[in-house]
Amino acid sequence: MLYWQRHTPTTSEKHYRADFFKVLDTVDMQLKERFHQSGLTILAMLEEVLLTGELDTAVVDQYPELNQRSLKVQLDMFKLQYPFKSSYSEESVA
Repeated sequence: MLYWQRHTPTTSEKHYRADFFKVLDTVDMQLKERFHQSGLTILAMLEEVLLTGELDTAVVDQYPELNQRSLKVQLDMFKLQYPFKSSYSEESVA
């Protein structure tokens, strides 16, 4: 195909359709890069430990300042005093 025989859209909708999907692809990639990071994954796993009270040693071992025995006791005591299912319901504790 010669360069002067390129496809030209017949309507404005067809003209902007390609640009629209390029923008959507860019937004999708940016959101994935922003929220699918290893640090955020580890923090989400740590949040799960704090919400459930069940220690995940693989997660807790990444934080040397945490003592697993003490943390387990503290989580059990906290869970007895403040039952909640998500971090949203936990807001009232603070």
